[in-house]
Amino acid sequence: MTRPLPVVASAWLRPRLGTTRRTGHVLGVTPRAAYVAVDLRPTSVDGTSSRRGVMAIETAEAVGLPNGLEVADPDVLARMAPGQPVTLGAGRLTAGDWSLAVRRWRRARPVPGPAGPVVVRARLGSLGVTGARPLPTAWPDPDPRLVAGAARLADVVTGGGGAGEVDRDLARLLGYGPGSTPAGDDVVAAVVATATVLAGRWAVPTPG
Repeated sequence: MTRPLPVVASAWLRPRLGTTRRTGHVLGVTPRAAYVAVDLRPTSVDGTSSRRGVMAIETAEAVGLPNGLEVADPDVLARMAPGQPVTLGAGRLTAGDWSLAVRRWRRARPVPGPAGPVVVRARLGSLGVTGARPLPTAWPDPDPRLVAGAARLADVVTGGGGAGEVDRDLARLLGYGPGSTPAGDDVVAAVVATATVLAGRWAVPTPG
């Protein structure tokens, strides 16, 4: 076996990369991350049975998920393929004749940078959410229902009002659109994540 490649791991994974040997397999691979299904969470007292969880193997350009391992060499992802078996234990993830070894732990929850209505509005605008109109170059072939829903919810999060209509807007988005999530759920998840990060940093209106 080749020498283990060093990784930076989320602190959330520390007890899950301990002495207990766990098995899993690669779910999928993208240019910036690979996702692995593993037995992360024991469900029985003696630890003999467990539930499947997902961990990410990411490059430095990826999001930095709280369940992730960050690799310095993106070529690691090229060695992975869906269905490939892996094992975890002793601070390592092993697949075939190569392995990843934890060299440093990082905070599981990232510390958000400066944020406020102006910053968030600017970032939403870069994604094409400007009022009720998208920027075609940033959001190709947009779905009007998704764009309008995202714009209204973004207005609430950035202090633009309309909090009393959040329930209606959520109902129109949940379960709507293409994709396995589907797309409407992605929009809602993004808004909830944004509101969670910003809550307490500046006023985020709530319905009711």
